[in-house]
Amino acid sequence: DIWREPAEDEDVLYVEVNGKQFGWTVRYPGADLEFGESSVSYINEDKGNLLGLNTNDKNGMDDLVTYEMHLPVGKKVDMQIRSRDVLHSATIAHFRVKMDAVPGMNTHFPFTTKYTTKEYIEKFNKPEDFNFEMSCQQICGGGHWNMRLLVVVETQEEYDAWLTQQKTFAQSYQEINGVDLAAQFQNEEDDSKVAEEPVADTEEVALK
Repeated sequence: DIWREPAEDEDVLYVEVNGKQFGWTVRYPGADLEFGESSVSYINEDKGNLLGLNTNDKNGMDDLVTYEMHLPVGKKVDMQIRSRDVLHSATIAHFRVKMDAVPGMNTHFPFTTKYTTKEYIEKFNKPEDFNFEMSCQQICGGGHWNMRLLVVVETQEEYDAWLTQQKTFAQSYQEINGVDLAAQFQNEEDDSKVAEEPVADTEEVALK
């Protein structure tokens, strides 16, 4: 199932892949199923914000940033592809997936996996340590040859368990910088609740 655009009502896993010299970083939307806003202008590696997430965007607080790609077998995936520096080419040869990662432009590639990594090893007599991987198929500099990303295809249950072990952007940011980004949104929710509480009529209070 290669390059069939997802239907509007289809259950799709959106995964973002970000390329830079010379590696890949993966982002998953959190429980809200929405990616937070990001921009190269927000990138701050010293603070651990490698993908330039907007620290004032609530939708990005639960995004998951990882250095492996995990996919549940048989589920439609729409891989969003970005580059922060030069032209790369995101390629997963075993899936027949190949799409350029272009600076300043978002590209994407929809596909569905057929076998888990374990099933693929058994069916095609691969070595026990075989893994799928994403590579860069566009010469992008001296470290081009080593621009690889581990891709793990697993059952839905295994995928869900792996997700629960990943830290959210807000959690990672707090560990590095000692700043609780999520607190600002909790305060906004508390203020909103107070504003929504009914105010007693002053005349009625006086009569009591």
